[in-house]
Amino acid sequence: MGYLYTKQRGSGNANILRTAIVGLQQGQTYNVRVRVKVGGIWGNYSTVCAITFSSNVQLTQVAAVHCGQTVSDLSGYFNCNPVAGAQDYEWQFTNASLGYSFTKQRGNIASNILRASITGLVPGQTYNVMVRAKVGGVWGNYGNICTITISGSIPETQLIESQCNQIINLTGYFYCVTVSGAQDYEWEFANSGLGYSFTRVSGSGSTYITKYSITGLQNGNTYSVRVRAKVGGLWGNFGSVCNITINTSMVSTYEEANRWLEKNAEVLVPDFAINAYPNPSGDLGFDVAIDGLTKSGTEVLLTVYDIYGKVVYSEMFKALSNGTVVKINADGHLAKGIYFLNAVVDGKAMNQKLIIK
Repeated sequence: MGYLYTKQRGSGNANILRTAIVGLQQGQTYNVRVRVKVGGIWGNYSTVCAITFSSNVQLTQVAAVHCGQTVSDLSGYFNCNPVAGAQDYEWQFTNASLGYSFTKQRGNIASNILRASITGLVPGQTYNVMVRAKVGGVWGNYGNICTITISGSIPETQLIESQCNQIINLTGYFYCVTVSGAQDYEWEFANSGLGYSFTRVSGSGSTYITKYSITGLQNGNTYSVRVRAKVGGLWGNFGSVCNITINTSMVSTYEEANRWLEKNAEVLVPDFAINAYPNPSGDLGFDVAIDGLTKSGTEVLLTVYDIYGKVVYSEMFKALSNGTVVKINADGHLAKGIYFLNAVVDGKAMNQKLIIK
């Protein structure tokens, strides 16, 4: 085989994890020697001992901490019992009543797998889970079945009332009803008569999506719209269907407000100002305040663009009269660089450059 592996224990313990010895293969015999370090000096190796590994790949299964348990969300990992010398692990999730079967290989020696990588799990359902290991290039058999139950149910959502079953244009945003704790939303647009079906994931917890991102919508046609939410790594069911009819000649809310203000010059427009701080910022994010607000409940739309004009953040919130502060990029997910923050209040837009260093 030409195999040679040496490892120091790193402590005074007279044992070593078998899984710490990489490259061992089933059905092979290895010569093993050990030496000790005393007073800073290494001694001689001991007499050779031969150790043979069975030709059968050791069975594994879901770890006891998960086996037979109810999982409240899909953040973190599922773990299985480690197998000495394992090169890979394969996980299988099934639910016969749902006709569901999902198999995924870990792709490395880690004896765990991201829960979120197991797609299609449904809240309130129980799954049979089996795991098998790959050793010496050979896949073993699946171990004992463990049941894992996904708890709870995810509230349904849909297009907001002001857009549901309405005639709308294609400027601005589509909005859906907020689901508490939602990590993401998925939007579905369809017209069976046109053979049209388009699905898009928002990619964030924002309850809206730009209309222009829904490609293929045609003026004068009606489309059914459904939305579903993702909570704890799990997708819920699509909510009630809303119909929308496209009329591109309609003026958007903000455009209509601006035109009205232009025709009524005597109307006083509040002198708003956007203030994002600290700027530049590190990975702790920016606090954003809108100065000059005189009325609580004013809707403020915040959008952050990168230098290529791509929207990387967007959120609508209701401000307070003292200039509500909202935190953006609090998780530090945006890369270092220059961004542009746009705020729209009562049809008026303000911009500020942001720097993340």
